[in-house]
Amino acid sequence: RVAASYDGWTENGAASGQTILGDYSNDQRAALLWYHDHAMGITRFNVYSGLAGLWIIRDAEEEALGLPAGRYEIPLLIQDRNLDTTPNGDLAGRLLHKVEDNTMEFFGPFTMVNGTIWPHLPVESRQYRLRVLNGSNARTYRLVLLDGNGRSVTGAIRQIGTDGGLLARPVSIPPAGLVLAPAERADLLVDFRPFRGERLRLVNTAGSPFDGSPSNQ
Repeated sequence: RVAASYDGWTENGAASGQTILGDYSNDQRAALLWYHDHAMGITRFNVYSGLAGLWIIRDAEEEALGLPAGRYEIPLLIQDRNLDTTPNGDLAGRLLHKVEDNTMEFFGPFTMVNGTIWPHLPVESRQYRLRVLNGSNARTYRLVLLDGNGRSVTGAIRQIGTDGGLLARPVSIPPAGLVLAPAERADLLVDFRPFRGERLRLVNTAGSPFDGSPSNQ
């Protein structure tokens, strides 16, 4: 529901010092959207460099459900990246974009969440709402929640929404994990009450390129 003049066509560039005014009414049902650069021929480089983010639409129907909110609603932008290193082998903090010969696909060795490598989040013994976006250029993820013994506790997760907004009813996550291709989104409820005092890990068990092979976990 965006006018064509504001839809960000691929050749609508703005040079340094120029501005473009857009009007977005957000007149739609509640959903987890995202925005990203769409420049002709270099979209992958600009998204990789960080020109992307979450765009959350809310409405009265969603608010009436009493879902976890505030600090209990966590956006998770998952992206793979490659980083340059110093002569000593330490991470230098500079992005690298390397691909194999004869392909434009990029698969980075580092997984970043909200711009952080290997992040952690202290949680309370209660339900949380996780708003997950796969913002990677080509990598598909299969996300599995593991307890301290490496056992899957994916049963603690229910999916309540997708790219298009809330589902008609919550659904369980498949035992093998939640599969998210690039640009796909998932709205999740995670119940941490059974895991008081434990350390959980959210891991990716998908290979790249992803062919749907069973998890090795």
